Amino acid sequence: FLYKLAGPTAPSPTVLSLSSSSAAGQDRFGAAVSVRDESGSGVLVAVGAPLGGTDRAGIVTIFKGDGSVHATLGDQAPAEARFGRSLAWLSDGLVVGAPGPEASTTLVSKPGAVHGFSWPEGEGAKLRWILRSWPPRKLDRFGAALGVAPKQSLDKVLVAVGAPGFDGGQGRALTFAPMTAAEHG
Repeated sequence: FLYKLAGPTAPSPTVLSLSSSSAAGQDRFGAAVSVRDESGSGVLVAVGAPLGGTDRAGIVTIFKGDGSVHATLGDQAPAEARFGRSLAWLSDGLVVGAPGPEASTTLVSKPGAVHGFSWPEGEGAKLRWILRSWPPRKLDRFGAALGVAPKQSLDKVLVAVGAPGFDGGQGRALTFAPMTAAEHG
C-alpha cells in the first residue's frame, strides 16, 4: 500500500494498492519496498518479491505512481538468490539485496550479494556493481538488510549491509566505503 500522510494525527487514505502478478501467490511480494520521488514526474515504488521468478530467484517490480509497471529486475539472478529481499533508492540508482537461501539447498553454491543499479531519472536500470561478503560464506545471508543515505549517488554511496546468518547465526553488519567509477567499472 502507498499512503500519503495528511499530518501527524490525521488518518491517511490509501493512495495506491499494489499486488503481485504471480499466479502462485507465494513469492513474498512486498517483503521489501522503497519509494523514490521523481521530480516533476511522480514517484517510483520498488517492491521486492524474494521468492518470485524462475527457480525462486526473486524479482523486483518497479511501479509508477499510477500503479502501472515501469520495469522488472531480477531475470539474471541465480536460483534461490532471494533477489529483492532488501531495497534502497538513491538519488540516481537502486540498491537490491539478494541474500540467498535461509537453509542449505542443493541449488545454491553462492553466498548473498548486493546489486547496485544506476537509474537516471526518466531512464531504466543498468547494473553498475555487485558487492559480496569476504570471505564468501554460504548461508551468511549477506544482503538481507541494507542501509544507505538516499540523497547520495550510486558512485558515492556508503552502503551498510546486514548478514544475519554469519557465523552460524551470530550475524554481522558491514559497511562499504564509496567507490569511484574506476573501481566498479
